[in-house]
Amino acid sequence: MTNGKRQRLTPSKMLILLSVFMVLIPLVPHIPFWLTLFCMLLIVWRLMYDLGRLPLPGFFVRLVLILMAMGVIIFSFYTLFGRTAGSSFLALLLCIKLLEMHTRRDRMVVIFLASFMVVLGFLFSQTLVTGLYMVFEVIILTSALISINHQPASYDSYIATNKNYLRLASRMLLQAAPLSLLLFVLFPRVPGPLWGLPQDVASATTGLSEEMSPGRISQLSDNNSVAFRVRFKDKIPKRSKLYWRGPVLWRFNGISWDAPKTQLGLRLETVYEKLGPATDYTLTLEAHQQRWLFALDLPATLPAKSRMTSELQILSLHVIDKVTRYDMRSHTNYRIEPDAPQHLHRYLSLPTNIAPHSQQLINTWLRGSPDKNKIIQTALQHFRDQEFYYSRNPPLLFDDPVDEFLFQTRKGYCEHYASAFTVMMRQAGIPARVVTGYVGGEMNPLSDY
Repeated sequence: MTNGKRQRLTPSKMLILLSVFMVLIPLVPHIPFWLTLFCMLLIVWRLMYDLGRLPLPGFFVRLVLILMAMGVIIFSFYTLFGRTAGSSFLALLLCIKLLEMHTRRDRMVVIFLASFMVVLGFLFSQTLVTGLYMVFEVIILTSALISINHQPASYDSYIATNKNYLRLASRMLLQAAPLSLLLFVLFPRVPGPLWGLPQDVASATTGLSEEMSPGRISQLSDNNSVAFRVRFKDKIPKRSKLYWRGPVLWRFNGISWDAPKTQLGLRLETVYEKLGPATDYTLTLEAHQQRWLFALDLPATLPAKSRMTSELQILSLHVIDKVTRYDMRSHTNYRIEPDAPQHLHRYLSLPTNIAPHSQQLINTWLRGSPDKNKIIQTALQHFRDQEFYYSRNPPLLFDDPVDEFLFQTRKGYCEHYASAFTVMMRQAGIPARVVTGYVGGEMNPLSDY
């Protein structure tokens, strides 16, 4: 009886379980930890069944398991679409399918689904190591496919049988390699991927955008791509003066910050007092498919075919779709004249009934002293004295992101603090806006930029 039960674990099933395990490995750093454990549990459950140790769950149990897991995925990502949420959902479907794998058709479905999931690893990493690992995955999957369609009458040795399958699969892939290389060289290239993938709802990478929604991102990862390169003609200013202005956001709807393009006014002339010598430099901007042009505050010149908005943001007349180089001059020490009253008015606007607890705190400070400079310093000191924490994985904020951040979670990254501080200043009657950009820079150790 025991031998009969053990006979369930054929070389074909061993290769299928190994294939599923291998396609999950590249996803482990990116999908939720609970989902990794759940998938591994399902693989072990199937293995124990094939060894004759456990029965497979019935239809009702499988339905409950998949509904519960789907519910947790939706609760975690608020969607089933996107790179991370979609990958998690496919991993769940693949492992659930193991629990109802009985016929040859079921095994073929598992292999085809696992073969599709091989591509998911490239959505997160395109390194050489990832590519080599994917080749090994394809060999295992091809071996499993061969084992389904070529089953010997008896298994003298599981290891010997699997070696034969692996040897045949490797030979087939080697024979296909010349044709693949030929197609790689001769097949027409298209710009960008062949498919469009929705942006992950609750995760993002560092960088700039025309919109900012504090509290809607629970996972922030680094983007190490080069934004631009700068070569200074003389001495490099100190780090506190190296602020490269990007999009300026001033309209707030209670959830998101943006700047309506229809209301971008042009600054015909910037009146300011120079408090130090000018800084000359050459900036080489990478293509970013937007119109932003970066420069040190405050630009004394403008690149060709560009304009400066009333928010002191430089915009190109055309989208930056290729590497662009331009010479600039800026005064990093300056005093600028205040904006016109009509501009200051929009820097005070807030939706009704927004952040009531923050407004109560501001009113308390105003009763103590109406001095605006003191209010600013009090707000900054509030962030220092209270238990606020910088976090790349903050809790999500739902109804009122400002009050929830200030009085409940107190965890976030730059945009949480910038949004809350700007709202607090407007509640105190101080014109404020969110200015995005880059600060500082990393010196190239092999050159002078």
